[in-house]
Amino acid sequence: MSSRKIPTIASWADLSGVFDDQELSDCFEMLEKKYDVSDEAQFFSGLVNMSTASKEPFHRWVRYREGYAGELVKEILRRYPINSDKFFLMDPMCGSGSSLVAAKQIGIDSIGLDVNGYAVLAANVKGGCYSKKDLSDIRKSIDEFLVSPVEKVSIEDSLAEIAKYFPVTNFEALCWIKKWFSDRVNGKASRDFFNLALLAILEDCSDRKKDGNGLATRPAPISNPKARMVDQLELMFSDISSSESKGVASALAYDCSALELGVACEKMVNTSNKRLGSIIFSPPYANSFDYFESYKLELNRPGFCGGYLV
Repeated sequence: MSSRKIPTIASWADLSGVFDDQELSDCFEMLEKKYDVSDEAQFFSGLVNMSTASKEPFHRWVRYREGYAGELVKEILRRYPINSDKFFLMDPMCGSGSSLVAAKQIGIDSIGLDVNGYAVLAANVKGGCYSKKDLSDIRKSIDEFLVSPVEKVSIEDSLAEIAKYFPVTNFEALCWIKKWFSDRVNGKASRDFFNLALLAILEDCSDRKKDGNGLATRPAPISNPKARMVDQLELMFSDISSSESKGVASALAYDCSALELGVACEKMVNTSNKRLGSIIFSPPYANSFDYFESYKLELNRPGFCGGYLV
């Protein structure tokens, strides 16, 4: 990101009538004189949501509505750097792992916490360190999946609740995909990789779309779930096989509350011999929405998440 001069905002003294309280107005004027205040709203406007992240490697894997661009985290760390040899980064509300992936890409170890199991899986798969064997196994499984014909599978009665969100043929194909890799893909790295790819395409294959704090009815944009799954797998594999992360920085997310921050931090200190150097997170929105409602497809149990997200 190129550096540039950002204009200073108008002084508070020029904004007459903004504050009813003169003491408050004087306080803001004093603070502006003391500190270098600048308006960077335009600079950051594209980084505080997923509008640019949807095109970035790793960040583009899943559409996480509350996410932000990894470049935002990198910019913060450029301004307030930490020594990667001595410190690690924490995101106590990590969502799908934007902070963790960004830290890993510039060589900083990181840990994250979240209570959304789907988001934790996404963060761990995106932030994983893949060995040559892992890459080989995943590539082999993708190639086998590519040539495997879609077969008829029996739909369990327990899936009736989630089935209603999908066109019948799409749901049958998705069930076959889940059964295919559950039976044939071995190893945690490969299984998690395939599981995340499946969860990431559910919304496209359903006739529901995340909207507000729930799901709105929309026609399914995808009619061939297997082809969509192949595209998702290839996209994800392209990113992990050409990763430009510096060194072997770790990025690990835990399925737990931010209230357990101290325990997770202590564990990281003991295993890495590093100290907490930076906390970067996006706080909860100031409303009463239960955003878990919009993740029914990914979190429904019993459903596609099965025993992977516990």
